[in-house]
Amino acid sequence: MEQISGNRHNGASQLFFAPSPLLRGVISHYTVQLRCDGQQPQDRPLTIIPDASGCLVFTVSDGAVEQCFWGPNITTQDVERDFDRITLRLLVEFLPGGAFGLFGALPLAELQDGLYAVDAIDPALGRLFLPVMEQHHVSSPALLRAVDAMLARRLGMVKANSLIRQVLAGSSEPHGTPRPQALA
Repeated sequence: MEQISGNRHNGASQLFFAPSPLLRGVISHYTVQLRCDGQQPQDRPLTIIPDASGCLVFTVSDGAVEQCFWGPNITTQDVERDFDRITLRLLVEFLPGGAFGLFGALPLAELQDGLYAVDAIDPALGRLFLPVMEQHHVSSPALLRAVDAMLARRLGMVKANSLIRQVLAGSSEPHGTPRPQALA
């Protein structure tokens, strides 16, 4: 996987990786957050800005895997600073409308500004991810390759709706930026 950048938030490491070429039409990037035992200001949450994209979040902590999906955000969202309590977190950050390519007919507009267990919105996807996360979470490179390969297979299984594809293609034209709520 190609690392595209990295940064630190009060000692916590975040690394950003490009998806494989097959997934670049639906996934913006992968973010890997690593445990940080350093001191962090716990009284200030991290604020996520609206992006109309959606994001899969896999958190490994004490050997347990939590799988959730942030629906497309049209408002800011505050999240807890927990880098000192996780083992690893992997975020699959979609392009606007890109989650449709993974979930198919899932009504993303109904999921906007919400956090959902993957099993609750797509049990089959939850069953696919869990063994991958459990097996590969000790090695970020292996985990990224396994998740990328699994998502590429999943993308091929979801039947593309030609109207949605046309809307997404038109949204990247230089005729202005669609509103986040319209993309959601």
